[in-house]
Amino acid sequence: MIVHDTMCSIYDPAGFLDMRVSSADRLAYLARRAAKIVCVSESTQRDLLKLCPVNKNKIKVIYSGNMIDCAPVMPKKQLPENYILFVGERSGRKNFRFFARAVAPILKSHKSVQLVCTGRFNKWERDLLNSLEISEQCLDLNANDGELLYLYQHALCVAYPTLYEGFGLPVLEAMVNGCPVVTADSGSIREVGGDAVEYVDPYDALSIASKIEQIIEQPSHGKYLAELGLTRSQLFSRQRMMQSLLDEISSLKIEQSR
Repeated sequence: MIVHDTMCSIYDPAGFLDMRVSSADRLAYLARRAAKIVCVSESTQRDLLKLCPVNKNKIKVIYSGNMIDCAPVMPKKQLPENYILFVGERSGRKNFRFFARAVAPILKSHKSVQLVCTGRFNKWERDLLNSLEISEQCLDLNANDGELLYLYQHALCVAYPTLYEGFGLPVLEAMVNGCPVVTADSGSIREVGGDAVEYVDPYDALSIASKIEQIIEQPSHGKYLAELGLTRSQLFSRQRMMQSLLDEISSLKIEQSR
């Protein structure tokens, strides 16, 4: 059994997860019956143990690896020269509504900088950006893996003010591609980012804005973070992850054959 996160059972960012109890029951049911449990971070392991009093000895933490394996491809949509990148979904725990309000003053004071988001804006997101008067500096686009790599490699930074993560793949992907990261110190993020990213308080607009603005105004700082991230990312290879999983499967087969 592989547990990526326990968000559906323990975290309710907007009051809409009314199935938390039954979700926790299902997770506990599966965990008790699993011969081996793999968690993708120490944080996820701690959350699982809070929900399910299973034997810790049958849990193994194996960090995820970077799974994107292709060449970067320039998106068909024309990109701005300078942009902040926001990757992935934007609802609930991803904290986009608060982030947009935090970054709005930066966009207004740095007209050459834009916000690029992967995935198309929905109506409430467009209404939000219009109300903040920054819609003209915000670009949405669908991106395949190759285009996503290109976006990482040419961004000023990745903004990832998440409220909870079981691992945090966008942080790793950004580091692999030499992109500075501004992220929240929540869930498992520090296990991934270490000292190679800038941490912010996801509930403090000034905290978010100041770290992003520092990267915009001090290119040398962004370059420094990119170098730290490249070094840090080497700890999370896909080969290491796959070998660790194979080792766990092999050990389980040996135990069952006795």
